[in-house]
Amino acid sequence: MFLERGWDVVSEPPWDLGILFSCSVTAVAERKSRALLRRFLRQSPGCRRILCSCYAQNLLRHKKPFPEADLVVGNRIKYRIPQLAEALFRGEPLEQYQELEGTPQTWNSWDDLKLFRLLWHTRGFVKIQDGCDHFCSYCIISHLRGKPVSRPEEAILEEVCRLTAGGCGEIVLTGIHLGRYGGTGNGEPLGRLVQKISRIAGVRRIRFGSLEPFSITPAFLTMLRDTPQFCPHFHIPLQSGNDEVLRRMKRGYTVREFANILSLIRNIFGEHVHVSTDLLVGFPGEDSQAFEGTLKVVEEMNFGKLHVFPFSPREGTPAFSWPRPSRQEAEERARRGVALGEILLARYASRWLGQTVEILVEKTESSEEPYFQGHTPHFLLARFPGRAFSGEERRGRVAALAGGELLCTPLSEKDNLPEDDRGGVS
Repeated sequence: MFLERGWDVVSEPPWDLGILFSCSVTAVAERKSRALLRRFLRQSPGCRRILCSCYAQNLLRHKKPFPEADLVVGNRIKYRIPQLAEALFRGEPLEQYQELEGTPQTWNSWDDLKLFRLLWHTRGFVKIQDGCDHFCSYCIISHLRGKPVSRPEEAILEEVCRLTAGGCGEIVLTGIHLGRYGGTGNGEPLGRLVQKISRIAGVRRIRFGSLEPFSITPAFLTMLRDTPQFCPHFHIPLQSGNDEVLRRMKRGYTVREFANILSLIRNIFGEHVHVSTDLLVGFPGEDSQAFEGTLKVVEEMNFGKLHVFPFSPREGTPAFSWPRPSRQEAEERARRGVALGEILLARYASRWLGQTVEILVEKTESSEEPYFQGHTPHFLLARFPGRAFSGEERRGRVAALAGGELLCTPLSEKDNLPEDDRGGVS
């Protein structure tokens, strides 16, 4: 949006304006946001700074002086940032805190941000949904993002067309509660959207960000399976493998119900589908027995990648004041969870030894031993020796593993051509 108004977007200092899209999921995320804003000023003395997204919305609850930013812009009005920035540079008087009228729970509007082209990535992240009304007992996001809203379908398809016209072959659909797209909660409007996106010229891959388990149904999964461009990877947060902890978290499912969802996914997509997850450890009520049981459940569920977080109490949520394990104990549990995650990812990656995989090139390294890398459809990082251009499609055979990374031997130039261009009889 800035490019369309004549601004130059730069990837390194000096700059005149720094904008930080922030997170408020944990206290650590907020602390990192403040540090980044201070770094902006160190790297470009005299630059203007704008803080937006969830940490900004959280600050709006109290509106205390915030010296790290010139403007603090709340949720659902980020589309105004270009105009606010121009007013800032014209010297117009502006309130430091900019917010949408009403409370997040009364908002019905869509934040009309638009992505016109990619600058540094081969993957296009297209936001299609915002807001959450699940109100997990530990989560501040439902209080900051507002109730669920869906982006108009026409705007989504137009954005995908713009991105593919600019050479982007992989589309990632994102949202705060992605399965609530379309308002039904059963995932099927999202499935129909995927089918429509798949018919746009130039779309080679379609992925999801995080997907809550509540929206996963057989009809939804079948629509995805029958869409050739859909990548067989699901990131579905489990959070805990203990029923009592899940109840206190207000997650809305039991361990058995979550396991049934995984079985459904694997029955429809096959056993090689990659399911990754989130784990929240050190939650109030999680004793050592519950934690050990969670590790066992996670291993039995055969996840691939595992994201592990120690509980961070957020003021304004029910769990904020509940008795909980010590910080040291939570961090130790997180370390053990991370170690298990490394084992699980390596175990999942080992399935691909000797197999042929395909990537869209994301990164190239021109050193004495040049290489390029990208992700497979199953969202495993794969590295190839040699040179390639960003966005190219390359195939190779998995010769070795480095943890969860696939080390590949490139196939012949003929093998890397599209199917229709190879000639001969397969």
